[in-house]
Amino acid sequence: MDQYPIPPGWSPIPASSWSRAERRDTLVGLGDTTRAAVKEWLDGAKHVAHIGYAKHANTGDHLILKAEQLLFESLGVRYTPLDMSTFRIPDELRKLPLVFKGGGYLGDPGAWHYKKMCRWILNQQAPVLMMPCSARFDAVSPELWQRAVRFSELTIFNRDRRSFGIIDDIVPGLPRLVPDSAYFSTRALRFRPGDKRILLPRSDRETGDARLPQRYPGIEVREWLQKKVKPANVLEVIADKLDQAAWLATDRLHVHVAAKILGVPHDFLPNSYHKNTAFYATWSTEDPLVTWIDG
Repeated sequence: MDQYPIPPGWSPIPASSWSRAERRDTLVGLGDTTRAAVKEWLDGAKHVAHIGYAKHANTGDHLILKAEQLLFESLGVRYTPLDMSTFRIPDELRKLPLVFKGGGYLGDPGAWHYKKMCRWILNQQAPVLMMPCSARFDAVSPELWQRAVRFSELTIFNRDRRSFGIIDDIVPGLPRLVPDSAYFSTRALRFRPGDKRILLPRSDRETGDARLPQRYPGIEVREWLQKKVKPANVLEVIADKLDQAAWLATDRLHVHVAAKILGVPHDFLPNSYHKNTAFYATWSTEDPLVTWIDG
């Protein structure tokens, strides 16, 4: 944990905050912290262009987007959603504040939309906000990003201390540490607890070396990805994925977040880069329901 920079105003969440009596208040507070940061950034704006709807089956991405929709609605802000396949922002939206959905990571060498994001930032005639995200420039030069930032009014919310440090090294003073958007779903996310032990492993290029089915033989495996999942039905999808769970293991960040919200004890494992490790180190080290499995 000490290897990560300490952003201004940040302090670890103490163990007492994760007691049975305090857990929900702690998680609601994290969501409200994100809401307050967005409200401050909006500076009175009542309409934004919200880009980032992903036309794929990642339940976690849709949880983020659903939580952000709930957040903007709670602020009385109208948002016009644009999916990530949008190649040109309509002229009538150019003067609106532009909000990028949180999650994912900046500097992704495999992200086809990375250069396009920079063009959007440069071309938008209004402030631009990146909702809480991870950052990774291991295989991509940050020069393109630096050029985009230099000529724009950009704010970046990073969701872990390491990502904060990466962006602060590239453009000092630019990032803010803000909790993941999914925490704003705390008031809405529900499920039916039971006595089942389940695994929700990654099956993509971020899977790292977790090998959950081999590590936990004989335990039911459930697939987190699902066709037809959308922000409108993602809360029900997650309730179904975690139905009757008494314990789980995962290397998916938003399974970890959902399990924290729902009070499910779980093992949390690294993914292929620092996303899970840094997120755990920032928000979950004192949570007695979370067991970090390193290696």
